Amino acid sequence: MENDPSPPASAPRGLRSATFYSVLASLCPWIPLPWIDDWALRVVRRSQAKDCLRAVDAPVNDLKLRAATGTEGESGSGCWRTLLLWPVFRLIGYLIRKLFRKFLFILTIHDSTHRGAEVLCEGLLLRRAAVRGALNGGVGGDTGVEEARRVRSAIEATLEEVDPLPLRRSVRGALSGSGRLLRRGARLLRRSFRRGDEDPDLPIAEEEALLRPVVDRVEAAVDGQLPYLRAMEARFDEILDATAGGPAGGGNGV
Repeated sequence: MENDPSPPASAPRGLRSATFYSVLASLCPWIPLPWIDDWALRVVRRSQAKDCLRAVDAPVNDLKLRAATGTEGESGSGCWRTLLLWPVFRLIGYLIRKLFRKFLFILTIHDSTHRGAEVLCEGLLLRRAAVRGALNGGVGGDTGVEEARRVRSAIEATLEEVDPLPLRRSVRGALSGSGRLLRRGARLLRRSFRRGDEDPDLPIAEEEALLRPVVDRVEAAVDGQLPYLRAMEARFDEILDATAGGPAGGGNGV
């Protein structure tokens, strides 16, 4: 061969964890209850942010998690409305599914793919920010909210510039044919929200065991998009450094 092939780029740090939470996010549209699906997505995203911070021993608090995930001002109060109106929603949901089953299935697949790719990107960039030391605030009287908002703004600006369509296609292909398994996972996830807690404990171990084949497929598909992921991380670094007036920390080995 004239030229030796370049060594393959290593996968971003935290890819497996981000992939798992991506699949959890893809379950949320399969929860057939108004408000509960959006609330479940918020809980999944905050749980992922919490794991990203704990992985680098960064301080964790609720205000910081809300700022980092863009969920400030949102609450789970709608969950109580859902529980009170459960019999009505159940009847309406049954009638709608009977009448529009095929259309709703296609719509749910689309929403599932979109949420999965969104949470995957968010998880990878949150982990990168945490590793760079951009989320170390939250000690003493400092809540770390302002720096979390800066990171959140950088994530949103990055995803506006770097189209996540390649990842959506990868996630969609990996989820294809997994509708039955995703619905089972959604039922398992839904049980976590019956108490009406704002921040319930997710059935992580059970979901990991159930969804491992799907997570493996999504991870393999995303691993084929390494050039895209590296471009996304590089642009995120530039935006984050620009808003901080300089590098937030070393990105070596990330």
